[in-house]
Amino acid sequence: MGITIHYTLITRDYKTVVLSILTAKKLAEESGYTVREISEKAYVSYSPFTLPLKLRSPEYAKEYLREVWRGYREEVLTDVPDEPPWPWIAIDYPEPGYFTYATPWILSRSGKPTIYEGVEVSIPTAEPFTMAFYRIGEYYICDNFTKTQAFTVDEVKPNTQFHKWICRLLKFLEREGDWWSFFVGDEAEYYDTLDESKIVDSYESVARIIYTIAVSLDKHAEKIGGSVEVGGRIDVRRLRKKHEEASEDRRAYQSSLDEFINRRLDRDG
Repeated sequence: MGITIHYTLITRDYKTVVLSILTAKKLAEESGYTVREISEKAYVSYSPFTLPLKLRSPEYAKEYLREVWRGYREEVLTDVPDEPPWPWIAIDYPEPGYFTYATPWILSRSGKPTIYEGVEVSIPTAEPFTMAFYRIGEYYICDNFTKTQAFTVDEVKPNTQFHKWICRLLKFLEREGDWWSFFVGDEAEYYDTLDESKIVDSYESVARIIYTIAVSLDKHAEKIGGSVEVGGRIDVRRLRKKHEEASEDRRAYQSSLDEFINRRLDRDG
């Protein structure tokens, strides 16, 4: 859970693949980010998602498949075809009352053989950004996501910069590459607006949700002798106890969540 950038880039032009990988590597090194080169054998198979019809309409999945993958097949496929559309969707499958849709994904053991090549760019406080492509027929596909959610005050600045860096790289590639399909879904809306405040506001909104859930989980964990951490770094119980011990008579006190977002949640008036 947290603010994420989703991206699916598809091209038949190998020069565009080379441009994307080399540009990501060059700009990452200039920014002082850690770069790891990727070159490995892989297999392309399907990654299916099954949902109850009573909870979600299949129309949203069809819209997603059209926007990101430029279409879909209304049949169940086991092998990924060489030509698009690759995704498929089936209603009342695998049983009545459900629908399933599937998109190509890379696995390490089974499926259509391919080579997965590119670079992984990382910082200590966020998930890595991967600019790497696999091949289906004549098409090269980069399909991935990066979660940039900040979990502490100190992480807001570097994660915001990383989020902006990813979006600006993708904008450059969208403009300069020869793409068959190019999709970016930025949950912070920075990609479309270039408004940095939207990133920070999004971090704050999600942090409130994460903290609320974490506190509930920690209360249960405490009863059974366990504990809960957020992002592998935040001691939820310490923050929760600090919040609980704060005097209710003081209308304005340092909220435990301030250590998440550096803002006071309780104000006079």
